Amino acid sequence: MKKLLQLSLLSTGIAFGLITPGTALAQGTCSVNFQTENNWGAGAQYKVTLTNTSAAKTSWELCWSYAGNDTVSQLWEGSYTQTGKNVCVKNVGYNGSLATNGSVVFGLIANNPGTVPTEFTLNGAACGGTTTSASSSSTSSVTTTASSKSSSSAPAVAARWLLDGTASTLHFVTVKKSTAGVETPENMTFTQLQGTVATSGQATLSIPLASISTGVDIRNTRMQSLLFESGFLPSLHFTT
Repeated sequence: MKKLLQLSLLSTGIAFGLITPGTALAQGTCSVNFQTENNWGAGAQYKVTLTNTSAAKTSWELCWSYAGNDTVSQLWEGSYTQTGKNVCVKNVGYNGSLATNGSVVFGLIANNPGTVPTEFTLNGAACGGTTTSASSSSTSSVTTTASSKSSSSAPAVAARWLLDGTASTLHFVTVKKSTAGVETPENMTFTQLQGTVATSGQATLSIPLASISTGVDIRNTRMQSLLFESGFLPSLHFTT
């Protein structure tokens, strides 16, 4: 097992954008709050709260269909499949138990965001009930010009900071110790980074763990499966 000696953020770039917050709520045999956390036009981050209003469950699968061309690129606190417009999210090992009136939360990032879904099924049964949406503006209103923030005619949405993945790097160092006791430091990095800063001041850095880059293919595979267990938890998230 390699020892983690150092974790350092070497450089960070940010891009300015505007978001259009929104939520959708569906109720019935389950209640789903599909809340927009950030929207930067080409992509959006969502927080989904599933509440089980029926019998207790030992595992769960929540499914929905997009109206547009939304494509899920990342999801945490669950595992997902997407076929066309249809998305299904299943529990992971530690959050499968869902008591009556119990809730579970997962997050996701989608490309080409459109309207949030309002109809869901839980373990194959329709959630039913009425739906509401608090989003009143579309992604076409998103702008990346800082001048619009101070303009008197600017839309009434809040500014957000986004991490520029092409100008940002995160490196860490591990040490390999040979049977002769010789220690060799090895520099490693991730090829994908995503991050946002909300108007509340909360910053979130998301790292897809499968993007580990060590310079050696077999070592990449071992880091993914043995150290990070990326098949169990695909992404690492830091908030501050």
